[in-house]
Amino acid sequence: MQFFKYHSLKNDFIIFDFLYTKKSSFNFLKTPEWKKNVVAWCDRKIGIGADGVLLITRSTQGSPEIFIFNSDGSNGQMCINGLRCVAQHLFKTCGFSNSFTLLMAQKTIQCTVTQSGVQLTVPQATFIKKHTFVIEKNVKIGFQLDAGNPHLIIVDPSQNNSVAYDKIKVTEYLLKVVSFIQQKQHNALDANISLAWPINRNTYHLITYERGCGITQSCSSAATALTTVLALQNKLAPDRAITIHMLGGTLQSHVNSDGNVVLQAFARKIFSGTVPLSLSIFKSKSPSQTDQIFNVG
Repeated sequence: MQFFKYHSLKNDFIIFDFLYTKKSSFNFLKTPEWKKNVVAWCDRKIGIGADGVLLITRSTQGSPEIFIFNSDGSNGQMCINGLRCVAQHLFKTCGFSNSFTLLMAQKTIQCTVTQSGVQLTVPQATFIKKHTFVIEKNVKIGFQLDAGNPHLIIVDPSQNNSVAYDKIKVTEYLLKVVSFIQQKQHNALDANISLAWPINRNTYHLITYERGCGITQSCSSAATALTTVLALQNKLAPDRAITIHMLGGTLQSHVNSDGNVVLQAFARKIFSGTVPLSLSIFKSKSPSQTDQIFNVG
């Protein structure tokens, strides 16, 4: 089975293109073996290595519909970095025009591929609730939103106002925040948790802890949630772009005149190859045999 490996903002994915395959052929997705294969493929030591697996199928409306499986084999929801990779693949490899729609998590996403990157137009995240936390004697405000998957955004101006920041210290601090939220009274809050802080009114840092993945290189749905929070607080006027720096790279974001969030960043193909479905290929194989199994081009 042919695969394509892409990344966007160092969030990497294995893509399988089933655009012209009948959905009745997807029964294997319901088997335990499929989950085992996803885990094995995503393994960075004995597999291809990835943050998740993306399937390109065709919806009943005729447009491409995308499904994601996390690296632990579980079903994912909305993944904007993954959609950006799929859009680049369909444009470069499948002959799509530079503007089309994709369906994911029951949301229709407008995609435009330009020389400046892949632009995705998504609905604003839905605000759910504001939370107040006291962490290390400091009061933190968290905004709970649904951006196709659940997010908690903590905007913390005290964290740092410099472009140059210590990634290790910030990561350690976010892990403390996550541990507090998971262990204390907010244990029921099952969400991706992000820490954001401004460099200036047009530039933000954003670091995210994703459920089932841990600290991630980037998370564009968290960027959508942050953009929504800033708009709700009247800190971001329509069509005024902000730059969001994440561990894996930088994207541009703004709210357009229709009230949707527009995100732009690059996506690039890393390599392609073929892989069998059976997990048994990983058992008792020598390095030379493994090299023969993964035909990478």
